[in-house]
Amino acid sequence: MTNPYNKTTHGRIGGQGWLAMALVCVAFLLPVSAKAQHYPTTLTAEERFFGLSTVWKEISSTFAAPESHTTPDPDSLYKAFVPKVLLAINDYAYYRLLQQFAASFRDANTYVEMPEHLRDSLVIPPIEISEVRGRFYVTNIDRSLAGKLPIGSEILRINGFETSLFLQNEILPYLSASTAHGRMAMALAHLLEGWVNTGVMINARAPDGSNLNERVKRVPPGRLQWMRTPLSTEPIAFERGNRDIAVITLNSFSAETMRAIQTNRMLGRAQSVILDLRNCRHEESLENIVRAALLFADLNRLILPGFAVRQTPYAFSSPQPGELQHAGQHREVSRYRFSPPDTLRSLHRYRTAEPINLPLVILVGPYTGNGAEHFLMMLRQSPFRAVLVGERTAGAIGGSIKTPLPGGGVLSVNARYDIYPDDMWITHGFVPDIPTPADIKSILNSDDLPMLKALEYLSRSEER
Repeated sequence: MTNPYNKTTHGRIGGQGWLAMALVCVAFLLPVSAKAQHYPTTLTAEERFFGLSTVWKEISSTFAAPESHTTPDPDSLYKAFVPKVLLAINDYAYYRLLQQFAASFRDANTYVEMPEHLRDSLVIPPIEISEVRGRFYVTNIDRSLAGKLPIGSEILRINGFETSLFLQNEILPYLSASTAHGRMAMALAHLLEGWVNTGVMINARAPDGSNLNERVKRVPPGRLQWMRTPLSTEPIAFERGNRDIAVITLNSFSAETMRAIQTNRMLGRAQSVILDLRNCRHEESLENIVRAALLFADLNRLILPGFAVRQTPYAFSSPQPGELQHAGQHREVSRYRFSPPDTLRSLHRYRTAEPINLPLVILVGPYTGNGAEHFLMMLRQSPFRAVLVGERTAGAIGGSIKTPLPGGGVLSVNARYDIYPDDMWITHGFVPDIPTPADIKSILNSDDLPMLKALEYLSRSEER
Protein backbone atom coordinates (compact mmCIF):
# COMPACT_ATOMS: atom_id res chain seq x y z
CA MET A 1 0.00 0.00 0.00
CA THR A 2 1.28 3.46 -0.95
CA ASN A 3 2.48 5.61 1.93
CA PRO A 4 0.01 8.55 2.16
CA TYR A 5 2.82 10.86 3.26
CA ASN A 6 5.04 10.11 0.26
CA LYS A 7 7.04 13.26 -0.53
CA THR A 8 6.24 13.02 -4.24
CA THR A 9 2.81 14.48 -3.48
CA HIS A 10 4.35 17.66 -2.10
CA GLY A 11 5.85 19.03 -5.28
CA ARG A 12 4.66 20.00 -8.71
CA ILE A 13 3.24 17.17 -10.78
CA GLY A 14 2.90 17.04 -14.54
CA GLY A 15 -0.03 15.65 -16.56
CA GLN A 16 1.13 12.03 -16.52
CA GLY A 17 2.05 12.44 -12.87
CA TRP A 18 -1.48 13.50 -12.02
CA LEU A 19 -2.86 10.41 -13.77
CA ALA A 20 -0.45 8.14 -11.94
CA MET A 21 -1.23 9.76 -8.65
CA ALA A 22 -4.96 9.45 -9.30
CA LEU A 23 -4.59 5.72 -9.86
CA VAL A 24 -2.54 5.38 -6.69
CA CYS A 25 -5.10 7.35 -4.68
CA VAL A 26 -7.98 5.29 -6.04
CA ALA A 27 -6.17 2.10 -5.06
CA PHE A 28 -5.42 3.53 -1.65
CA LEU A 29 -8.93 4.79 -0.94
CA LEU A 30 -11.04 1.96 -2.29
CA PRO A 31 -12.15 -0.04 0.76
CA VAL A 32 -11.32 -3.69 0.54
CA SER A 33 -14.71 -4.74 1.88
CA ALA A 34 -17.10 -3.00 -0.52
CA LYS A 35 -17.35 -1.65 -4.04
CA ALA A 36 -17.34 2.07 -4.75
CA GLN A 37 -20.89 2.21 -6.14
CA HIS A 38 -22.29 1.54 -2.65
CA TYR A 39 -21.19 4.97 -1.48
CA PRO A 40 -22.83 8.35 -2.26
CA THR A 41 -20.91 11.10 -4.02
CA THR A 42 -22.51 14.47 -3.28
CA LEU A 43 -19.73 16.83 -2.21
CA THR A 44 -18.30 19.18 -4.83
CA ALA A 45 -14.58 19.78 -5.28
CA GLU A 46 -15.00 23.19 -3.66
CA GLU A 47 -16.72 21.65 -0.61
CA ARG A 48 -14.01 19.02 -0.28
CA PHE A 49 -11.27 21.62 -0.44
CA PHE A 50 -13.09 23.84 2.04
CA GLY A 51 -13.57 20.93 4.45
CA LEU A 52 -9.89 19.98 4.42
CA SER A 53 -8.93 23.65 4.80
CA THR A 54 -11.22 23.93 7.83
CA VAL A 55 -9.61 20.92 9.49
CA TRP A 56 -6.12 22.25 8.78
CA LYS A 57 -6.94 25.78 9.96
CA GLU A 58 -8.61 24.72 13.22
CA ILE A 59 -5.89 22.24 14.15
CA SER A 60 -3.13 24.69 13.23
CA SER A 61 -4.55 27.45 15.40
CA THR A 62 -6.32 25.60 18.22
CA PHE A 63 -4.82 22.16 18.86
CA ALA A 64 -3.22 21.97 22.31
CA ALA A 65 -0.79 19.31 23.47
CA PRO A 66 2.30 19.16 25.71
CA GLU A 67 5.53 20.28 24.10
CA SER A 68 6.82 16.71 24.49
CA HIS A 69 3.95 15.42 22.32
CA THR A 70 5.53 15.25 18.86
CA THR A 71 3.10 16.02 16.04
CA PRO A 72 3.44 16.39 12.27
CA ASP A 73 3.74 19.78 10.62
CA PRO A 74 0.14 20.79 9.76
CA ASP A 75 1.20 22.76 6.68
CA SER A 76 3.14 19.89 5.11
CA LEU A 77 0.32 17.48 5.91
CA TYR A 78 -2.21 19.85 4.37
CA LYS A 79 -0.23 20.09 1.12
CA ALA A 80 0.00 16.32 0.91
CA PHE A 81 -3.74 15.83 1.45
CA VAL A 82 -5.06 18.46 -1.00
CA PRO A 83 -4.79 16.25 -4.14
CA LYS A 84 -6.06 13.22 -2.23
CA VAL A 85 -9.32 14.82 -1.11
CA LEU A 86 -9.94 16.15 -4.61
CA LEU A 87 -9.45 12.67 -6.08
CA ALA A 88 -11.45 10.81 -3.43
CA ILE A 89 -13.86 8.45 -5.23
CA ASN A 90 -16.85 9.16 -2.96
CA ASP A 91 -17.96 10.99 0.19
CA TYR A 92 -16.99 8.10 2.44
CA ALA A 93 -13.44 8.00 1.09
CA TYR A 94 -13.25 11.79 1.46
CA TYR A 95 -14.28 11.69 5.10
CA ARG A 96 -11.86 8.86 5.78
CA LEU A 97 -9.10 11.16 4.57
CA LEU A 98 -10.25 13.91 6.94
CA GLN A 99 -10.22 11.35 9.74
CA GLN A 100 -6.70 10.32 8.78
CA PHE A 101 -5.55 13.95 8.81
CA ALA A 102 -6.93 14.49 12.34
CA ALA A 103 -5.66 11.11 13.58
CA SER A 104 -2.11 12.09 12.58
CA PHE A 105 -1.99 14.33 15.68
CA ARG A 106 -2.43 11.33 17.98
CA ASP A 107 -4.95 12.83 20.35
CA ALA A 108 -8.16 11.19 21.56
CA ASN A 109 -10.10 14.47 21.53
CA THR A 110 -9.01 15.56 18.03
CA TYR A 111 -11.05 13.68 15.45
CA VAL A 112 -13.50 13.94 12.56
CA GLU A 113 -16.97 12.49 12.88
CA MET A 114 -18.66 11.39 9.67
CA PRO A 115 -22.06 12.78 8.65
CA GLU A 116 -24.99 10.95 10.15
CA HIS A 117 -26.12 9.44 6.86
CA LEU A 118 -22.68 7.83 6.43
CA ARG A 119 -22.46 6.67 10.05
CA ASP A 120 -25.90 5.07 9.81
CA SER A 121 -24.80 3.12 6.72
CA LEU A 122 -21.78 1.59 8.47
CA VAL A 123 -22.31 -1.70 10.30
CA ILE A 124 -20.08 -3.70 12.62
CA PRO A 125 -21.00 -7.39 12.80
CA PRO A 126 -21.71 -8.52 16.41
CA ILE A 127 -18.25 -9.98 16.99
CA GLU A 128 -15.82 -8.77 19.67
CA ILE A 129 -12.10 -9.32 19.11
CA SER A 130 -9.17 -9.00 21.52
CA GLU A 131 -5.41 -9.04 21.06
CA VAL A 132 -3.25 -11.51 22.97
CA ARG A 133 0.49 -11.11 22.36
CA GLY A 134 0.06 -9.91 18.80
CA ARG A 135 -2.61 -12.46 17.87
CA PHE A 136 -6.32 -11.78 17.55
CA TYR A 137 -9.12 -13.84 19.04
CA VAL A 138 -12.92 -13.82 19.09
CA THR A 139 -13.90 -12.99 22.68
CA ASN A 140 -17.65 -12.53 22.24
CA ILE A 141 -20.16 -13.10 19.47
CA ASP A 142 -23.88 -13.14 18.82
CA ARG A 143 -25.46 -16.58 19.13
CA SER A 144 -26.50 -16.53 15.46
CA LEU A 145 -22.80 -16.56 14.47
CA ALA A 146 -21.36 -18.63 17.31
CA GLY A 147 -21.51 -21.87 15.31
CA LYS A 148 -19.42 -20.29 12.56
CA LEU A 149 -16.82 -18.50 14.71
CA PRO A 150 -16.71 -19.99 18.21
CA ILE A 151 -15.30 -17.92 21.06
CA GLY A 152 -11.55 -18.47 21.14
CA SER A 153 -11.17 -18.62 17.36
CA GLU A 154 -8.02 -16.89 16.13
CA ILE A 155 -8.65 -14.36 13.33
CA LEU A 156 -5.92 -14.97 10.74
CA ARG A 157 -7.02 -12.94 7.70
CA ILE A 158 -9.59 -10.26 6.86
CA ASN A 159 -10.65 -10.02 3.22
CA GLY A 160 -7.54 -11.95 2.23
CA PHE A 161 -5.08 -9.82 4.20
CA GLU A 162 -3.25 -10.91 7.34
CA THR A 163 -5.07 -9.38 10.30
CA SER A 164 -2.12 -7.29 11.48
CA LEU A 165 -1.57 -5.94 7.94
CA PHE A 166 -5.27 -5.16 7.53
CA LEU A 167 -5.22 -3.26 10.82
CA GLN A 168 -2.11 -1.34 9.86
CA ASN A 169 -3.40 -0.25 6.44
CA GLU A 170 -7.19 -0.07 6.72
CA ILE A 171 -8.04 0.73 10.34
CA LEU A 172 -5.31 2.23 12.52
CA PRO A 173 -4.44 5.30 10.37
CA TYR A 174 -7.98 6.65 10.69
CA LEU A 175 -8.45 6.42 14.46
CA SER A 176 -7.71 9.25 16.88
CA ALA A 177 -6.13 8.16 20.15
CA SER A 178 -3.51 9.49 22.56
CA THR A 179 -1.87 6.12 23.23
CA ALA A 180 -0.96 3.09 21.14
CA HIS A 181 -2.99 0.73 23.34
CA GLY A 182 -6.00 3.04 23.15
CA ARG A 183 -5.77 3.14 19.36
CA MET A 184 -5.51 -0.66 19.15
CA ALA A 185 -8.59 -1.12 21.33
CA MET A 186 -10.55 1.16 19.01
CA ALA A 187 -9.15 -0.60 15.95
CA LEU A 188 -10.29 -4.00 17.13
CA ALA A 189 -13.77 -2.60 17.78
CA HIS A 190 -13.89 -1.31 14.17
CA LEU A 191 -11.98 -4.17 12.55
CA LEU A 192 -15.00 -5.65 10.74
CA GLU A 193 -16.86 -2.40 10.07
CA GLY A 194 -18.13 -1.70 6.57
CA TRP A 195 -20.99 -0.56 4.38
CA VAL A 196 -24.41 -2.00 5.17
CA ASN A 197 -25.36 -5.22 3.36
CA THR A 198 -21.81 -5.93 2.23
CA GLY A 199 -19.81 -8.91 3.42
CA VAL A 200 -16.49 -9.36 5.16
CA MET A 201 -14.43 -12.52 4.59
CA ILE A 202 -12.90 -13.94 7.76
CA ASN A 203 -10.29 -16.70 7.81
CA ALA A 204 -9.81 -18.11 11.28
CA ARG A 205 -8.52 -21.06 13.27
CA ALA A 206 -11.05 -22.63 15.64
CA PRO A 207 -10.08 -23.61 19.21
CA ASP A 208 -9.96 -27.25 18.07
CA GLY A 209 -7.41 -26.35 15.35
CA SER A 210 -9.73 -26.57 12.35
CA ASN A 211 -9.69 -23.89 9.65
CA LEU A 212 -12.68 -21.61 9.27
CA ASN A 213 -13.59 -19.52 6.21
CA GLU A 214 -16.71 -17.46 6.78
CA ARG A 215 -18.28 -14.58 4.90
CA VAL A 216 -20.14 -12.52 7.46
CA LYS A 217 -22.77 -10.13 6.12
CA ARG A 218 -23.03 -6.66 7.59
CA VAL A 219 -26.72 -6.22 8.36
CA PRO A 220 -28.39 -3.68 10.66
CA PRO A 221 -28.40 -5.10 14.18
CA GLY A 222 -31.63 -6.52 15.51
CA ARG A 223 -32.07 -8.00 18.94
CA LEU A 224 -28.62 -9.28 19.88
CA GLN A 225 -28.01 -12.34 22.03
CA TRP A 226 -24.37 -12.23 23.03
CA MET A 227 -22.72 -15.46 24.13
CA ARG A 228 -21.31 -13.60 27.13
CA THR A 229 -22.61 -10.42 28.72
CA PRO A 230 -20.80 -7.42 27.19
CA LEU A 231 -19.70 -4.39 29.21
CA SER A 232 -22.65 -2.17 30.04
CA THR A 233 -23.15 1.05 28.08
CA GLU A 234 -25.78 2.39 30.49
CA PRO A 235 -24.86 5.52 32.48
CA ILE A 236 -24.91 3.53 35.72
CA ALA A 237 -25.73 0.00 36.85
CA PHE A 238 -25.66 -1.80 40.20
CA GLU A 239 -25.21 -5.46 41.01
CA ARG A 240 -24.06 -7.55 43.91
CA GLY A 241 -20.78 -9.41 43.76
CA ASN A 242 -19.67 -12.22 46.03
CA ARG A 243 -20.86 -11.81 49.63
CA ASP A 244 -21.23 -8.11 50.52
CA ILE A 245 -19.42 -6.54 47.56
CA ALA A 246 -21.27 -3.77 45.71
CA VAL A 247 -20.43 -3.59 42.01
CA ILE A 248 -21.13 -0.21 40.39
CA THR A 249 -20.71 0.24 36.64
CA LEU A 250 -20.21 3.96 36.09
CA ASN A 251 -20.10 5.28 32.51
CA SER A 252 -21.08 8.88 33.28
CA PHE A 253 -20.31 11.41 36.00
CA SER A 254 -23.61 13.20 35.59
CA ALA A 255 -25.55 14.64 38.51
CA GLU A 256 -28.12 11.86 38.04
CA THR A 257 -25.56 9.08 38.44
CA MET A 258 -24.16 10.72 41.58
CA ARG A 259 -27.65 10.84 43.11
CA ALA A 260 -28.23 7.22 42.11
CA ILE A 261 -25.11 6.15 44.01
CA GLN A 262 -26.05 8.09 47.13
CA THR A 263 -29.59 6.66 47.24
CA ASN A 264 -28.73 3.05 46.41
CA ARG A 265 -29.65 0.80 49.34
CA MET A 266 -27.13 -1.89 48.44
CA LEU A 267 -24.28 0.38 49.50
CA GLY A 268 -25.69 0.53 53.02
CA ARG A 269 -25.10 -3.22 53.41
CA ALA A 270 -21.87 -3.48 51.43
CA GLN A 271 -18.48 -4.17 52.98
CA SER A 272 -16.49 -3.17 49.88
CA VAL A 273 -17.02 -1.62 46.44
CA ILE A 274 -15.93 -2.45 42.90
CA LEU A 275 -16.26 0.57 40.61
CA ASP A 276 -16.21 -0.42 36.93
CA LEU A 277 -14.92 2.46 34.76
CA ARG A 278 -13.88 0.37 31.76
CA ASN A 279 -16.45 2.01 29.49
CA CYS A 280 -16.25 5.53 30.95
CA ARG A 281 -14.65 7.74 28.31
CA HIS A 282 -16.53 11.02 27.85
CA GLU A 283 -15.65 14.62 28.57
CA GLU A 284 -17.49 15.55 31.75
CA SER A 285 -18.24 18.54 33.95
CA LEU A 286 -15.30 19.05 36.30
CA GLU A 287 -17.75 19.98 39.06
CA ASN A 288 -19.47 16.59 38.80
CA ILE A 289 -16.10 14.83 38.87
CA VAL A 290 -15.18 16.75 42.04
CA ARG A 291 -18.44 15.59 43.63
CA ALA A 292 -17.66 11.99 42.67
CA ALA A 293 -14.13 12.18 44.09
CA LEU A 294 -15.45 13.59 47.39
CA LEU A 295 -18.04 10.81 47.52
CA PHE A 296 -15.40 8.07 47.31
CA ALA A 297 -12.53 9.74 49.21
CA ASP A 298 -12.44 11.61 52.53
CA LEU A 299 -10.47 14.66 51.41
CA ASN A 300 -10.15 18.00 53.20
CA ARG A 301 -8.68 19.73 50.16
CA LEU A 302 -8.48 18.93 46.49
CA ILE A 303 -5.97 19.98 43.84
CA LEU A 304 -7.75 20.88 40.63
CA PRO A 305 -6.00 20.71 37.26
CA GLY A 306 -4.39 23.66 35.62
CA PHE A 307 -4.57 23.91 31.88
CA ALA A 308 -2.91 25.33 28.81
CA VAL A 309 -4.54 26.78 25.71
CA ARG A 310 -3.08 28.08 22.48
CA GLN A 311 -2.52 31.79 22.10
CA THR A 312 -1.55 34.09 19.25
CA PRO A 313 2.09 33.41 18.31
CA TYR A 314 3.02 37.06 18.73
CA ALA A 315 1.97 39.55 21.38
CA PHE A 316 2.54 43.28 21.47
CA SER A 317 4.59 44.48 24.41
CA SER A 318 6.13 47.68 25.71
CA PRO A 319 9.75 48.11 24.57
CA GLN A 320 12.45 47.66 27.16
CA PRO A 321 15.46 49.98 27.62
CA GLY A 322 17.89 49.55 24.75
CA GLU A 323 15.32 47.96 22.44
CA LEU A 324 13.92 49.44 19.23
CA GLN A 325 11.26 52.05 19.86
CA HIS A 326 9.25 51.59 16.66
CA ALA A 327 5.47 51.55 17.16
CA GLY A 328 4.08 48.06 16.86
CA GLN A 329 7.36 46.34 17.77
CA HIS A 330 6.53 42.77 18.85
CA ARG A 331 8.33 39.83 20.30
CA GLU A 332 7.59 36.11 20.10
CA VAL A 333 5.92 34.66 23.19
CA SER A 334 5.05 31.17 24.36
CA ARG A 335 2.84 29.03 22.17
CA TYR A 336 0.55 28.46 25.16
CA ARG A 337 -1.14 30.45 27.86
CA PHE A 338 -0.91 28.53 31.14
CA SER A 339 -3.19 28.48 34.14
CA PRO A 340 -1.46 26.57 36.96
CA PRO A 341 -3.17 23.94 39.16
CA ASP A 342 -5.07 25.33 42.12
CA THR A 343 -6.25 23.98 45.47
CA LEU A 344 -9.93 23.78 46.33
CA ARG A 345 -10.28 24.14 50.10
CA SER A 346 -13.98 24.90 50.61
CA LEU A 347 -15.34 21.45 49.87
CA HIS A 348 -18.65 21.64 51.74
CA ARG A 349 -20.60 22.94 48.72
CA TYR A 350 -19.47 19.95 46.62
CA ARG A 351 -19.83 17.24 49.28
CA THR A 352 -23.45 16.17 49.13
CA ALA A 353 -23.14 13.05 51.30
CA GLU A 354 -20.79 11.36 53.73
CA PRO A 355 -17.82 9.76 51.94
CA ILE A 356 -18.03 6.06 51.14
CA ASN A 357 -15.06 4.80 53.14
CA LEU A 358 -15.35 1.15 52.11
CA PRO A 359 -12.43 -0.72 50.50
CA LEU A 360 -12.44 0.31 46.84
CA VAL A 361 -11.26 -1.47 43.68
CA ILE A 362 -11.58 0.30 40.34
CA LEU A 363 -11.67 -1.57 37.03
CA VAL A 364 -9.94 0.33 34.23
CA GLY A 365 -8.99 -0.23 30.59
CA PRO A 366 -8.22 1.47 27.27
CA TYR A 367 -11.72 3.01 27.17
CA THR A 368 -11.24 4.68 30.56
CA GLY A 369 -10.54 8.28 29.61
CA ASN A 370 -11.21 11.98 29.94
CA GLY A 371 -13.48 12.58 32.97
CA ALA A 372 -12.72 9.13 34.37
CA GLU A 373 -8.98 9.88 34.35
CA HIS A 374 -9.55 13.18 36.15
CA PHE A 375 -11.49 11.19 38.76
CA LEU A 376 -8.57 8.78 39.16
CA MET A 377 -6.16 11.69 39.46
CA MET A 378 -8.25 13.21 42.23
CA LEU A 379 -8.55 9.91 44.11
CA ARG A 380 -4.78 9.59 43.94
CA GLN A 381 -4.62 12.60 46.26
CA SER A 382 -5.87 10.25 48.99
CA PRO A 383 -2.93 7.81 49.20
CA PHE A 384 -3.81 4.11 48.90
CA ARG A 385 -7.52 4.93 48.56
CA ALA A 386 -8.17 2.63 45.61
CA VAL A 387 -6.58 -0.31 43.83
CA LEU A 388 -6.70 -0.22 40.02
CA VAL A 389 -7.29 -3.52 38.23
CA GLY A 390 -7.32 -4.12 34.48
CA GLU A 391 -5.38 -2.53 31.62
CA ARG A 392 -3.81 0.89 30.97
CA THR A 393 -6.25 3.76 30.61
CA ALA A 394 -6.71 5.79 27.43
CA GLY A 395 -4.44 8.73 28.26
CA ALA A 396 -7.08 11.19 27.03
CA ILE A 397 -7.19 14.69 28.49
CA GLY A 398 -8.43 18.14 27.65
CA GLY A 399 -11.54 19.60 26.11
CA SER A 400 -12.52 19.87 22.47
CA ILE A 401 -14.07 22.57 20.30
CA LYS A 402 -16.44 21.37 17.58
CA THR A 403 -16.70 22.80 14.06
CA PRO A 404 -19.21 21.76 11.34
CA LEU A 405 -17.88 20.36 8.08
CA PRO A 406 -19.41 20.20 4.58
CA GLY A 407 -21.97 17.43 4.18
CA GLY A 408 -22.84 17.22 7.89
CA GLY A 409 -19.63 16.00 9.49
CA VAL A 410 -18.11 17.48 12.64
CA LEU A 411 -14.52 18.28 13.55
CA SER A 412 -13.45 18.10 17.20
CA VAL A 413 -10.13 19.67 18.16
CA ASN A 414 -8.56 19.37 21.59
CA ALA A 415 -8.20 23.02 22.57
CA ARG A 416 -7.01 22.50 26.14
CA TYR A 417 -4.63 20.14 27.84
CA ASP A 418 -4.85 19.65 31.57
CA ILE A 419 -2.02 19.75 34.09
CA TYR A 420 -1.64 18.29 37.57
CA PRO A 421 1.42 19.05 39.70
CA ASP A 422 2.80 15.54 39.87
CA ASP A 423 1.58 13.61 36.84
CA MET A 424 0.60 13.69 33.20
CA TRP A 425 -1.16 10.70 31.72
CA ILE A 426 -1.52 11.83 28.11
CA THR A 427 1.40 9.78 26.78
CA HIS A 428 0.85 6.54 28.71
CA GLY A 429 -2.43 6.40 30.65
CA PHE A 430 -2.77 5.16 34.22
CA VAL A 431 -0.97 1.90 34.90
CA PRO A 432 -3.12 -0.53 36.95
CA ASP A 433 -1.85 -1.88 40.27
CA ILE A 434 -2.99 -5.35 39.21
CA PRO A 435 -2.54 -5.72 35.43
CA THR A 436 -4.91 -8.21 33.80
CA PRO A 437 -4.23 -8.49 30.08
CA ALA A 438 -6.40 -10.97 28.21
CA ASP A 439 -5.14 -14.54 27.97
CA ILE A 440 -6.28 -17.59 26.05
CA LYS A 441 -7.59 -19.41 29.11
CA SER A 442 -9.89 -16.56 30.17
CA ILE A 443 -11.12 -16.15 26.58
CA LEU A 444 -12.00 -19.84 26.22
CA ASN A 445 -13.72 -19.81 29.63
CA SER A 446 -15.56 -16.55 28.81
CA ASP A 447 -14.18 -15.10 32.02
CA ASP A 448 -14.26 -11.42 32.94
CA LEU A 449 -10.66 -11.54 34.15
CA PRO A 450 -10.45 -8.02 35.68
CA MET A 451 -13.65 -8.63 37.65
CA LEU A 452 -12.39 -12.00 38.87
CA LYS A 453 -9.07 -10.44 39.94
CA ALA A 454 -10.93 -7.66 41.78
CA LEU A 455 -13.10 -10.15 43.65
CA GLU A 456 -10.04 -12.23 44.47
CA TYR A 457 -8.18 -9.19 45.81
CA LEU A 458 -11.09 -8.15 48.05
CA SER A 459 -11.48 -11.71 49.34
CA ARG A 460 -7.81 -11.83 50.32
CA SER A 461 -8.12 -8.42 51.97
CA GLU A 462 -11.02 -9.65 54.10
CA GLU A 463 -9.01 -12.69 55.19
CA ARG A 464 -6.18 -10.44 56.35
